[in-house]
Amino acid sequence: METLIDITPRDPIPTPSIGPLYSECVKEGQIVCDRQTMKGYQEISLDALVGIFTRLGREVEEIGVANSYSLAESVFSVIEEAKPLLTKIQAVAEDVQPLLAEVRDSGLLKEVEGLTRNLKQAIEDLRVANSSIMTSENTELIQKSIYTLIFTLKNIENISSDILGFTGDEATRQNLKLLIKSLGRLS
Repeated sequence: METLIDITPRDPIPTPSIGPLYSECVKEGQIVCDRQTMKGYQEISLDALVGIFTRLGREVEEIGVANSYSLAESVFSVIEEAKPLLTKIQAVAEDVQPLLAEVRDSGLLKEVEGLTRNLKQAIEDLRVANSSIMTSENTELIQKSIYTLIFTLKNIENISSDILGFTGDEATRQNLKLLIKSLGRLS
């Protein structure tokens, strides 16, 4: 019934540049400094462990020792079958870990964050520009200008048909029609 404390150091063990009594020790964050506290986590108590084994013993007793043995064999066979898969998973994790470290160390994540921030700012700037330029008043003026332009071009088309009689230039007339149709789609 004694209190047990289990301390697990970081892996790899850090190499501090200053000792625990220096005033800058806390800022470095490598070691526990003088009069500093640590947050601990309470593990399972011995009483709780005894309770777990007592319940486990009762369960084994209820289903029978023979059934418990066959159940344990089944669990063991499942674990044995899973070992190759676990080995592959471990190998993949070991292969991926250096890649992740390389991505983290290369600064790629910071570049992506910077690009994302710049893109977000550009989108916000476009929204502001759109809201300040494309007001309902400006939109109405643009539509009126397009209608006026279409009306003018139709008049030019009528005049060009009259001129066609004098010049006979069919290409000019076709170009004007295409221009009027293209501008008509803008409205």
